Amino acid sequence: MAETDFTKTMKESGQTEPQAESSLVVEGFRFLTTADAEKAKLDLAKINYLKKNLGYATSTALDAVYEKAIENQIFSTPVGWQFLFEIRMRLISSELKGAAFSPIPVTMPLSRREAKEQAEQELQKKNEKERTQERGSRGKLSRKAGKMIQFSLALNLVLVFLVAAMFVILNFSQTDNIVNYKRNITNRFAEREERLKEREAAIREKERKLHLSDKGDSENATSGLVTPDESEPAVNGRGK
Repeated sequence: MAETDFTKTMKESGQTEPQAESSLVVEGFRFLTTADAEKAKLDLAKINYLKKNLGYATSTALDAVYEKAIENQIFSTPVGWQFLFEIRMRLISSELKGAAFSPIPVTMPLSRREAKEQAEQELQKKNEKERTQERGSRGKLSRKAGKMIQFSLALNLVLVFLVAAMFVILNFSQTDNIVNYKRNITNRFAEREERLKEREAAIREKERKLHLSDKGDSENATSGLVTPDESEPAVNGRGK
């Protein structure tokens, strides 16, 4: 007996018939993958919720739900599409039968080749989107890095200016510090030595003047004195 396309697909995906019957069947539909079956179960949960709240809904309310479900693509599997088809048939047979209802979109390809091409296109779009985002991120990082470099350069210039200003202030400060202490101490010793020399010169000048004054007084005193031997003959002569 020849293998059907479905059986070949099951073998290619590594799935067995019992597994398909147990976990891949939802509401009479047998899906090829567990992921598709899970989507169908999610659609079934949405259907049960809507049925619970739309039991006695008017045709207008039912039409609004139908159009909203199609617009937002609430259902993505044949289970959900079948439910939409049932609502569509109810609307057609209602008082709104003359209205135009949106068609039910089939969002999955019905052939392997189309599915493969669609998957490749989606993957290509996804990769292109990621590359675009990556380029955008790189551009943002480059701009951010440029701003950081500019900020760093400006900050370094400010720091250099502050350091230079600090050295200038410290260098010309009268208070001793790590920059000008050697020069200040040298200047103080030079000033002190200069004052000592001036005082020494003044003292020598005073000593010289005092020495000259003492010498003049001594000469005057010597010239004004009369010895007894010199004056006595004169006295004796006058007496004789």
